[in-house]
Amino acid sequence: MLGILMHLRKLLQMKAFFIEFECLSAKLGNKSSLPPA
Repeated sequence: MLGILMHLRKLLQMKAFFIEFECLSAKLGNKSSLPPA
């Protein structure tokens, strides 16, 4: 059970990281950025 919670937390952190990354590339006007998931 604990392993599942740890895994979910890791996924949420990764998702948050990608969202931050997309916001940053949008601010920079990076045309080669990845499309939003």
